[in-house]
Amino acid sequence: MTKKASSEEEVSHNQKLQTVIRHIKIVQEACQKLGMALIDKGEEEFGRNLIANSMVHDNSKFSGIEWDCLHPGKDKKELEMALRQHVTTNMHHPEYWGGVAKMPEIGSRIQRMKDLKSLQRES
Repeated sequence: MTKKASSEEEVSHNQKLQTVIRHIKIVQEACQKLGMALIDKGEEEFGRNLIANSMVHDNSKFSGIEWDCLHPGKDKKELEMALRQHVTTNMHHPEYWGGVAKMPEIGSRIQRMKDLKSLQRES
């Protein structure tokens, strides 16, 4: 039998979900806008790849340690472990590639820029 969550737990769950979805949508919208502009300028593959990569942006935040711990209110150790998991398993973070210089331009550097801009917009 599963335990029914209290309304306080449901709000917390819903807030986490809404925060992740909002961030992903902002990044996707920015990547789609830039991707379409690139396509219009003849960079079809580059634009299409940027848009395609944005479709899976931060999907890892929906499960595992990232879902459980990558949110305010967790202790510092849990948050650091979740963040380390996130940056080493997502292509738009330099840590995934072993540094910024090793990141491919298509879908990683640009997606990372859109990711950072989204975080600024959300603050």
